[in-house]
Amino acid sequence: MALVRKLGRVAYAPTLELQLQLAAKYKNISRGAVRRGGLATFHGPGQLVCYPILNLRALNVGIRDYVHCLEKAVVATCTDLGVAAHTTNCTGVWVGPQKVCALGIQVSHGVSFHGLGLNCCPNLSWFDHIVPCGIPDLQVTSLSYQLNRTVTPDEVAPLLVKNLAHCLSISYH
Repeated sequence: MALVRKLGRVAYAPTLELQLQLAAKYKNISRGAVRRGGLATFHGPGQLVCYPILNLRALNVGIRDYVHCLEKAVVATCTDLGVAAHTTNCTGVWVGPQKVCALGIQVSHGVSFHGLGLNCCPNLSWFDHIVPCGIPDLQVTSLSYQLNRTVTPDEVAPLLVKNLAHCLSISYH
């Protein structure tokens, strides 16, 4: 059974430290620099940031299948909310040509950490200051923009957890 922790709005450094502490319970994980996959990203208010720490070996899930599972769970979550989302050959989840969710994971000794940032209701102008995911001219969107109403991370979190647990065939509390 998996445990879900809702941390609320927290600073990145203590969250990274917590991730490393939890991941180290599975295996001796280095506390070195951040080495997640993906390029430049933004995490801020209005995003649902989900960093599953899972023993992929125990779940018998490969890294590529895990990434696809994360994407599938986000697509299902968007669908639950009435947003037609999809995947492409680029990692992440898209609504039309715009990215709604970025993924960047790390796996060490079969244990996953880092994860995804799903745009619920962020100020999208923050993305004007970076090259999101290293893709020039990438446009991002949010669930709120797509639905023309405020969609909060608190509204979306239970749906995402349910869909991710379903995809991985695990129970949670």
